[in-house]
Amino acid sequence: LYVRNADDDEITPIIQAENGWQWDVEAAKWNEEGTLLLVREIDKRELGAITLTDEEGNTRKRSYTFMGEPLEKHQYYIVDIAAQTKIKIDHGYEKPFIHAMAWHNGYAYLLQSDRMMQQLELLKVATNGSFKPIITETSDTYIIGLNLGQHYDYRLDDSNVVEFYEDKILWTSERSGYRQIYLYDLNGNLITQLTSRAKNGIVEELSIIANGWAYFSTFDINVGNTESLVDAKFYRVSLESGAIQLITEGPVILGQLWTADRDRFWIMHGDLDNIKLSEFNQEGKKIETTWEYTIKENEEFGFDPEYVWTMARDGKTQVGSAILKPVDFDPDNSYPVVEYIYGPPFYNQMPWNPFIRRVHQLQDLANNGFIIVITDAPGTEFRGRDFNRYTYGRLGQVEIDDHAHALEQLARDRPYMDMTRVGIMGHSLSLIHI
Repeated sequence: LYVRNADDDEITPIIQAENGWQWDVEAAKWNEEGTLLLVREIDKRELGAITLTDEEGNTRKRSYTFMGEPLEKHQYYIVDIAAQTKIKIDHGYEKPFIHAMAWHNGYAYLLQSDRMMQQLELLKVATNGSFKPIITETSDTYIIGLNLGQHYDYRLDDSNVVEFYEDKILWTSERSGYRQIYLYDLNGNLITQLTSRAKNGIVEELSIIANGWAYFSTFDINVGNTESLVDAKFYRVSLESGAIQLITEGPVILGQLWTADRDRFWIMHGDLDNIKLSEFNQEGKKIETTWEYTIKENEEFGFDPEYVWTMARDGKTQVGSAILKPVDFDPDNSYPVVEYIYGPPFYNQMPWNPFIRRVHQLQDLANNGFIIVITDAPGTEFRGRDFNRYTYGRLGQVEIDDHAHALEQLARDRPYMDMTRVGIMGHSLSLIHI
């Protein structure tokens, strides 16, 4: 393990990893004083391997985790940079998904989960390596999901599952059936549930905490509605009184940017055709719209998705689909159909806004003479825990039926969809469907 001097770029070796292990500084966390580092070693010796072949035919082995087989072992330490020593945190390997979350008030915090992601613990770690779990969640299906996986630290950090503020912990959970924010003290005692679906909808992300207020975005899908498909809003909630204030709404919210001292922020929001950047003060009062743009390119490019609701195989659950057509679409023509599918849980694929990269790729494909269908079947996000966890323990076994059923229903009153020529495409884990 090395450190580099920020002033003169001098690199200093600090401490060796254990035999057979290697240091991994991904998502390592410094304490408030910059003297201690919460960092892990990893051991890949029990992993399987795949053979990679380059263009010249040269081969090499690469460690790879296969389903049901051993995972990497992750071991966290507290490293004292000046003393060049390390203290082992004896958390064990029974719960293989473990991540460094933060330092706060002199303690380090780790988040760990079992392999089936059914038990989640927040560990409070003293500088001598002793620790205790202070918040525990259990479920009969996924908790958090993909972002808990090994080497998904950056996604876990970005999702702000747990945040610290003075003598409090903010914790996001789906224990009510929908993701909401809960307030704890630093010993893991629940103080109150800060948000609820009835008051604010489904929490998408806890964004930032400033002056005793937590700022967060929500995202709800209006099931059955083709005109107003989604509701995206931005709120703040008082950590003292629990008062919730609506700051602005979308239906599309693309993100926010704060000043360093957190006295002002900007939100990019709008709809499929108009996007604006609005400035707000810390109290959530709008100062001005600093930029606005009408997306003329949509018409030129042909991006005008048709949103449709059909029924899942169970005959009770509504399933949303988006249809992309060629820019020169002629309903009297016959077009081959391509479904873009992801399938696994935790991600939606339907295009809520034109700034998603895959939207342009798929519309470009449509403009080459295809009908593109994107369906968010059971297993996707923002419709509650039960809908999202539909594929738990059955990944690759059940979801394709709902996608095929949606295609069949869409084609019944759309004769331009040639169901004798149907293709499928996707990315990442969608390979299990192809």
